[in-house]
Amino acid sequence: EEILDTLGDYDYTVMAIITADGEVELGSEKRPGKFAKRFGKRMNILNFERSGETQLLAWLKRHFDKEGISVTRESLEAMVFRSGRSMDILHSEVEKLSAYLKANGRDALTPEDVREVSSSTPESDTFALSTAILDRNKKAAFAALEELKRQKLDTTVIVGMMAKTYSELLHVTLLKEDGLDAAGIESALGIHPFKVKSYMKATRLFKAGAARAILAELERVDLGMKFGGVGGYCALEMFISKCL
Repeated sequence: EEILDTLGDYDYTVMAIITADGEVELGSEKRPGKFAKRFGKRMNILNFERSGETQLLAWLKRHFDKEGISVTRESLEAMVFRSGRSMDILHSEVEKLSAYLKANGRDALTPEDVREVSSSTPESDTFALSTAILDRNKKAAFAALEELKRQKLDTTVIVGMMAKTYSELLHVTLLKEDGLDAAGIESALGIHPFKVKSYMKATRLFKAGAARAILAELERVDLGMKFGGVGGYCALEMFISKCL
């Protein structure tokens, strides 16, 4: 409010406010939120909304179209999941993937290309580890863990991310058992479509009780790391050996 009091002297000024998701709700023109009610008459509010899933995928497709590369929704969803939602990063990934495909005489992007070439976020790398465990693929699980170790990612962060993955997996399993399809589960949980598809595939390998057991084991590993038990990557290696 003190800043707004000075706007009369600096009418050429633009003030940018960057918030985390959900921190400021502007509402609509007919039903403005608290922020808009309080400040809307004192300044012109321009809201740069975060791109929705459909908008972001359409934006990515346009960039691949310019490169002469054909894509599917699945390959674009895999790309967003693996590399995140930053448009600067995604633009670089489009260029890299396009160059890779052209160098190999191809003009169509697949999810496998994304996994092979695109840079990943810690969450996607941890999800790759979880997926390997769920697939009962010990070799892939240790390879994913080795990549996280190379990145020097804190092991407590890995446990937290894996716990989130398995918690979501448990919810997907329960909802699937209740008769919901992938679209219904995505709507109910609000998680990424690519993750829902991966979870749906994984549910074929075990029932909800197995996800609960894995979460309980992760809790034991986490407590051990924090209170003097086996810690570090050794604890995660033991977890992989036990769960596979």
